[in-house]
Amino acid sequence: MAYDLDMQPGTTDEARFATRARGLEAFARWEAAHPPVSRPLATLLDDVDALLRLMPEAERHLDPDATKSGVRRMHAALAVLTRRGPA
Repeated sequence: MAYDLDMQPGTTDEARFATRARGLEAFARWEAAHPPVSRPLATLLDDVDALLRLMPEAERHLDPDATKSGVRRMHAALAVLTRRGPA
């Protein structure tokens, strides 16, 4: 299924609308065939806890904000450059 980013330049609004409508119809069919599973809240929380325990302790304490992860990578790269000294 093609989305707006896959559209060729010059694609008409009607073609974009038709593509999006087909995608939504396909999702509606999938959703109807896959009803949500009802589980007790306690079970869901136990599952989340088990997943969190799979992560290293240090990772659990990092801020998950994606905009900040880039800053952390930049700081790590700058630290490497700083250790190397001037070229």
